[in-house]
Amino acid sequence: MKKKIIASLFAIIFSLSLVSDVLAIDNPDSIIINQVRAYRDVEVDGDLLVVARYDINYTTNPVETVTEAYIARFLDGATQLATTAPYAFVIPNNGYDLGLFGFYFSTEPIPATGFEVSLQGNPSLFPSSTGNKAVNSGIEFRSGSLLAVDMRLQGQALQGAWRVTDPTVNIIEGTTEGLRLTVSGEEYFTNSIPNIRATAGEIFQSNIRQPVIHEDTFTNSYANQIRDYWAGTSMDNAFVGLADYLDTPKVFLTTAVLILVASGIAFYVVAATQNGGMGVMTGVVVICIGALVGWTSFQFVALLGLLGALAIGYVIWYQKAAS
Repeated sequence: MKKKIIASLFAIIFSLSLVSDVLAIDNPDSIIINQVRAYRDVEVDGDLLVVARYDINYTTNPVETVTEAYIARFLDGATQLATTAPYAFVIPNNGYDLGLFGFYFSTEPIPATGFEVSLQGNPSLFPSSTGNKAVNSGIEFRSGSLLAVDMRLQGQALQGAWRVTDPTVNIIEGTTEGLRLTVSGEEYFTNSIPNIRATAGEIFQSNIRQPVIHEDTFTNSYANQIRDYWAGTSMDNAFVGLADYLDTPKVFLTTAVLILVASGIAFYVVAATQNGGMGVMTGVVVICIGALVGWTSFQFVALLGLLGALAIGYVIWYQKAAS
């Protein structure tokens, strides 16, 4: 019995040593967060997008990806405000060497102590908490309007660094509309930086853009200009006086006179050409000219146009069908 207990203890100790060997990751040769930029008002007013660039160097990269091995944090003093892990896929070296990660806040936090960004080895994989951590408190705050430009530059920097290891890497390329991310680039950026498609859509092959709405202001200035075409003339004064005497709008009187003039000209054209259609067209043209010089309203002209369309429809379809 005693031998069985001792054998079991040795088995447990041996298993734990194997687990310890498997989980232990060596510290990197160097680890640094070499740039942190915070972009204000990227998607909505008052929000904040933080983008950090890191560089983790190993002589021989661990088997574990950077996603498994490292944790990024956004801190206000000792208070953690957000956490994430660098994205290790679709890029060479399992995410080591140069890379990006980010944090998004729908409302920009107010610092109580001071913001800093840290990148540290996962405690469950590293035998010690020293030698595998980088901290950067030099955050550069920038306008959200610069985000797309900066992300294009980041894409070019990453592609240049990764091609040293793998010359076939292609995450950003020139198009007729400027530099755009490739399919691999879109996957990396969308998984590394929250809300990047919505906030820097210009760098994607297809993107979501907010429509620009222009509200036009409409006035009656042109209508007033036409209405006052004869204002102040003796003819206009005569119509104004007659309208006051008859207690009727002036436009009724000028429209009646215009119809009489148009009818007279139409009858003259019919008599001269023996063509009724020509006479009708001439009368319509005279009424349209009358509207342009303020003798009648455009609503009246539109009503005549509607009646004309109905008459044409009657002649073409109904009368032909009846016959």
